[in-house]
Amino acid sequence: MDPRLPRWFFVIFAAYGILQFWHDYSHLPNIVAGHFNAAGTPNGWEMKQSLGAVYAVVMLLCAGLVFVIPEVIARAPSINLPNRDYWLAPERREASIRFLGASFGWFGCATLVLMVLVFRFVEEFNLRPANPPNPAQLWYFLAGYGAFMVIWTAVLLVRFSGVPADGR
Repeated sequence: MDPRLPRWFFVIFAAYGILQFWHDYSHLPNIVAGHFNAAGTPNGWEMKQSLGAVYAVVMLLCAGLVFVIPEVIARAPSINLPNRDYWLAPERREASIRFLGASFGWFGCATLVLMVLVFRFVEEFNLRPANPPNPAQLWYFLAGYGAFMVIWTAVLLVRFSGVPADGR
C-alpha cells in the first residue's frame, strides 16, 4: 500500500472541511450549541470561537495520524507488532512500514471524515435551528466509523498475526 494516497485524500478533504467551516463561521450565532445528547438534543453551548478552536485541534490531531505517526513508526528502531522479528526483518521492514504508514493514513482520513461530518451537523444545527438536521445522522456517522474500525483492525490482524508457512 502506498501511504501517499491517504495523504492526498486527507489534504483534499481537510481543505474542504476548512473551507466549509470558514464559509459558515461568519453566519453562526455567537453562542452555538456545541454538545448534543444521544437523542441529538443540544445540552451544551459555547462561544463560536471555541467551536473553531476545537475544530482546529481536531484537524491537527487527525493530521498527526496521517503524517506524524507513520514517520514515528518508520524511524523507531522497533515497534510492538505481532511476529515482530519476522515482519521487521531487514528484507521485509520497508514493506511492513509502508503498509503501517498507509494504514494509519487511512485511519486518520476516516477520523477526519467523521469529524468533518459531525462538525457539519453542528454547523447546520446552529445555522438552521428551526429546521435542524436529523439527529439519526450522527448515529449513521458513528456506525460507519465503527464499521471502518472493525475492518481496519481485521486487516492489520490478518496481515501481521501470522507468518507464511514457508517463512518467506
